[in-house]
Amino acid sequence: MKQLCCNLMFILLLTGCDTLRYFSADRTDKEKREQLEKDRLRWEIKNAEMRYQAGNISRADYNRIRRKHGLPAAD
Repeated sequence: MKQLCCNLMFILLLTGCDTLRYFSADRTDKEKREQLEKDRLRWEIKNAEMRYQAGNISRADYNRIRRKHGLPAAD
């Protein structure tokens, strides 16, 4: 149980740091802002792919996310 709690805390810290980096970024720097947005979109697609492979979302939901980002539907 202690190992599970430590692992969950580690995961929360990692995702929290990434979220903190995203929200604390300098929004006046156009190049950095565009790069952060590209990274966020890339993460969203990768997250949907992992959720689909794990069976957490349906193929239709996965394809909807892909089409939203201008990608073709997965076979």
